Amino acid sequence: MTSLPPSTPYSPTELARLYPSSLALQQVHIFLRHGERTPVKPRLAHLNHPSLWPYCRYARTIRAAISLPSPTSAPGSEPLTTDFQWQRKFHMLSTLDDSFQPYPTVAGAPREDLCAPGTLTDAGRASTHALGTHLRQLYVTSLGFLSPRLNHAGDLALRSTNVPRALESLQHTVTGLYPPSQRAPDLPPFSIAQAAPGAETLVPNNASCARLRQLFAAFSARAAQRWDASASAEKVHMQLERHLVGSADTRDSARIGIASRPSALGVLDTINASRAEGTGAATRLPREFYHPDVLTGLEAAGIEEWFSLYSESAEARRLASGPLLGDVVEALVRSAEGEPAAADIGGADLHNNSQHVLGPQITLNGCHDTTLGALLSSLGAFDGRWPPFTSHIAIELFRAADQPAPKPWTQSSGWLAAAGLGGSVERIGRSPTSQLVGAQKKVLDGYFVRLRYNDRSVVVPGCKAPNKHLPGDESFCTLAAFKEIVDNITPRHWKAECESNLDQPPIPSKPEPAGY
Repeated sequence: MTSLPPSTPYSPTELARLYPSSLALQQVHIFLRHGERTPVKPRLAHLNHPSLWPYCRYARTIRAAISLPSPTSAPGSEPLTTDFQWQRKFHMLSTLDDSFQPYPTVAGAPREDLCAPGTLTDAGRASTHALGTHLRQLYVTSLGFLSPRLNHAGDLALRSTNVPRALESLQHTVTGLYPPSQRAPDLPPFSIAQAAPGAETLVPNNASCARLRQLFAAFSARAAQRWDASASAEKVHMQLERHLVGSADTRDSARIGIASRPSALGVLDTINASRAEGTGAATRLPREFYHPDVLTGLEAAGIEEWFSLYSESAEARRLASGPLLGDVVEALVRSAEGEPAAADIGGADLHNNSQHVLGPQITLNGCHDTTLGALLSSLGAFDGRWPPFTSHIAIELFRAADQPAPKPWTQSSGWLAAAGLGGSVERIGRSPTSQLVGAQKKVLDGYFVRLRYNDRSVVVPGCKAPNKHLPGDESFCTLAAFKEIVDNITPRHWKAECESNLDQPPIPSKPEPAGY
């Protein structure tokens, strides 16, 4: 599957089953893959396949914020800004230049509509906006969990990778969730957190983690050994053989493999990007590329190469997904404690307001297929399918409905009073469950965590044991059990662990199951 079908509102019966009256929703974290895009790089040029696709009509009207000279030089004064509206056109060399070649695009395509490689298309903008509308229907209209109108910037936390398609997808989703008409007139600009490359955890950060890079290379090499000579690879070759010969580039391979040029996942990327534009799109490949044997085989190759390490290696889980899941669990625990979330995700310094409410109710993260696949695999909840465009994971925190909601934490009252407890004890933070004292463990009582992937509840294996889930529904993991599972893959010193074990075998002698 390359694109998801439009979501439909839940019926009252479905809603009552998914959100039982015995539980109260308290916090939500959404991780969304960007929407439909063009291939990240041109491929299969010898088939006259366009390298520039005409699916970016939005490029006809682009707005940039321009800073104007400030009327005052007072420190801290806000700069004046104005909009600069422009239209992008791809530049071409003069036809009189000896090296002139027309852009390899669809015949007759307007230059104003051309997309650069890896760019969010018009379809991607529409699908991510539709996701925001779906989230509004669920969390605002159906559940009444979120306010219909966004009045406080701190009620919504936003984060994205630095990749433009992820950031733009997040912006479109937010606009679907809270259209301009449903925002307070004095609402400040949205604050979107983005990490420096060396500190990015919204995707597995191979580039900044030497050991993770080593693990990935080893599992990728193993994937090549397994898949390239498999029956699945042979079926792909039988379908595509005649289309892979004839390239003038000597680097191109006549047979697709994990590390071929183009690679198995690279070809699948181009196939899926073209499928997202419909069966009648001018960027379609020859029909053999859409044969079930090809789609199934290439997807299996990509999953073996990119996600098998998280299912089999505890070390890979710690280095790739552990930092991000550790952030999530820390936020869930803060919510149970009654403490505001970390200041850098709320748009303002939440701790400057001693009477602030319980931080953001919902956090939206603009990320990638590799984010979702790594998270699900690391929790033992991966379904074995490549995440489609605009896929999303929802991590929801519930408390027992008969349990009072935590009061807003203040500097004067402290978090124990907010949680309804007396005495003096340190906040939990990222302390492992094994190190918590009785009063800290009591804070987690009555709280449950659920994962939903593309609107389907998934079960974390370690939550199936007795007393680790809501009676009668294993998808509602106790917060204590979920925290303990995540503790097992949360690094205490990520940078140090990234530089450790470089002389050790990268693949464990036997698989280390995920989700426990």
